[in-house]
Amino acid sequence: MMTQEATPGRCPSPAGFALLPDGRPAWTPDAVLFDCDGTLMDTEPCWSAALAELFAHNGRLWRPEDKPHYIGRTVRAMADRAAATFGDPGRADVLEKELLDLVVDAVAGSAPNTLPGARELLAVLSPLVPVAVVSNSPRRVLDIALERGGLSPLVHFTVAAEDPPRPKPAPDPYRMACDRFGVTASRCLAVEDSRTGLASARAAGLVTLGVPTLPDTAFPADLVLDSLQAPALTHWATAWSG
Repeated sequence: MMTQEATPGRCPSPAGFALLPDGRPAWTPDAVLFDCDGTLMDTEPCWSAALAELFAHNGRLWRPEDKPHYIGRTVRAMADRAAATFGDPGRADVLEKELLDLVVDAVAGSAPNTLPGARELLAVLSPLVPVAVVSNSPRRVLDIALERGGLSPLVHFTVAAEDPPRPKPAPDPYRMACDRFGVTASRCLAVEDSRTGLASARAAGLVTLGVPTLPDTAFPADLVLDSLQAPALTHWATAWSG
């Protein structure tokens, strides 16, 4: 990782993810807030499988080009879009329930993997700083996913889609997490894989780290990495305890 002068406690992004000459991090957040699906857990295939089944039940073919319109959204937002696609907006409530049941079954039955570097990064951070998961997934899906991935013991609390007044991309989920920790948003780090989640974190005032699920050369995070396994991130996080 590059070495730069910076003032500890402030994040001159992306230089804040660097190390000072003495090996200390240039900046350490007061809390780290992670998205779940596509960031910590490889549950996106479960969502795609559930959506493909939902589409098939309604005589439609789920296509790869459909995915960007659904990734990172709440079940309700997905159901609204699907209902419009099927030409029957009045069925959104029915489709929401069907999709939720399908994705719960998919996550519970597939034992999705943690994404590369996720468990290791949480294991480093959890003893050092408050860690939460802030997700647009409903509670039923979020709890199963984190339990299946063995991540639940490494997280201090979670925010699910139904907890804040408004889900992502509104800032409410991240504001709720910061309020619960009693920390200032601008001194916290959000880790996101989707533009929907990133918009929420940025609107709440957090520093952002992006690990985009879909190819995105213009992902507007303060720092963008290929994965949570990136050496630069590992060096920065492990230096906290140094």
